[in-house]
Amino acid sequence: MHDLLKIFIAPGAVFSSLKQEIKPIQPLLTLLLCVVVLTGAQPLFISDQAYIERAEKQVDSALSFLKRLGERMFGEEAVEEIAREFEEAAEAEGTTIDELIDESIEETMTPEQLQFMRISEVVLSPSRL
Repeated sequence: MHDLLKIFIAPGAVFSSLKQEIKPIQPLLTLLLCVVVLTGAQPLFISDQAYIERAEKQVDSALSFLKRLGERMFGEEAVEEIAREFEEAAEAEGTTIDELIDESIEETMTPEQLQFMRISEVVLSPSRL
């Protein structure tokens, strides 16, 4: 406590004495532990709506990737024909492709699934540092 008060009067002397007393591994380990814990705890504070929005973006990204891949493999005309067939099938059911995608996302984003996603991110997010 005395050193904390001396920081305001003679900071150079306090820091030089700390440099001799504290080994560099302790602050490094403390900093590393804080970063890992805070990174791991972050998913616990993300709202359900944010997870659902993230899932919608991932679905949109995956669909656009599959469309580009299909165009390269089969040609643009074949992909357009497949898209028309899907749209006709959806209209026959009285819905649209977008509504089917939204329903699918809503069905898979149950509270249990959202909790599983959170736990997975808590475990895996520090490994992505």
